Order: sequence, then C-alpha cells, then structure tokens
Amino acid sequence: MNDKKRRFPIIEDLPVDEKEEFENYLAGSQMPINEDGTQGYYQRDYEAWKRRLQYRVCND
Repeated sequence: MNDKKRRFPIIEDLPVDEKEEFENYLAGSQMPINEDGTQGYYQRDYEAWKRRLQYRVCND
C-alpha cells in the first residue's frame, strides 16, 4: 500500500473549470513532484493566478 503523503496540492484536484486555464498559466514554470509521483503546484502560484483573474474582471 502506498502511504506517501502529498506535500503539494495537485492540479487534478482543482475544479474542472479552473484546471485547464491554471495549467496554461503554469506552462513553463517549475512545478513540484510529490513523493507519490503526482504533479503538484505551489499554493502561491495558485493564489497569484486567482488575483490576476480578479484584476482582469475588475478592469474589464
């Protein structure tokens, strides 16, 4: 049984409507790999992406 814990959240756990756009935002960025081999992301990157979306909505 694989009991390795994930240190970083994974993109697959994001809501479907955010997943593709967030992956595009991260393109070319360094993304961490969890001990279980899953592709993770840094929480700070997710928060920066959400702030960017809010800024775009407010300025449109």
